[in-house]
Amino acid sequence: MRLFVAIVLDTGARTHVERIQYQLKIRSRNIRLTPFENLHLTLAFLGEVSSERIPEITSIMDAVQCTPFVIQLSQLGCFFKHYGDIWWVGADGKNELLLLQHSLTNALRECRIWFDPKPFVPHLTIARDVVIAHTTQKEELLSRTDAYTMPVDSISLMSSEHGDRGPLYSELHRTLLR
Repeated sequence: MRLFVAIVLDTGARTHVERIQYQLKIRSRNIRLTPFENLHLTLAFLGEVSSERIPEITSIMDAVQCTPFVIQLSQLGCFFKHYGDIWWVGADGKNELLLLQHSLTNALRECRIWFDPKPFVPHLTIARDVVIAHTTQKEELLSRTDAYTMPVDSISLMSSEHGDRGPLYSELHRTLLR
């Protein structure tokens, strides 16, 4: 199974991101939006994992010590690609968020559960293959500062399967922060 641990966005945050996606869409010649139901903030990408290890992973998640906190979805940015950019929304509230991610990945490492070792950059991908029609519109979008404050009170173990219209995510386990 292809697994990752993530913060699942609440409905208000998803609606906030959907408004941003709409602004991107009306200014783009090409775009592939992240579906509403797939919006999340990845804490650890685990890749292909045997289903036999799921109980071990959920135990690790349940043992993570972190109290609920809030994040602010605000910074809009993009990774420039020659075939079309990847657009994202950054997450502030970084001290608590970094502590949570660090605690989780340390526990995974101690139990010898592989995860992608790339440095953690708190963001959620909202669109891929984006080609904005005019440079001034791109600059206008990147200067936006709309913010949404979201409580984080849980983390989720998610599975990813390839569907006809892209990845399908399913929540396998949810750990409440305390």
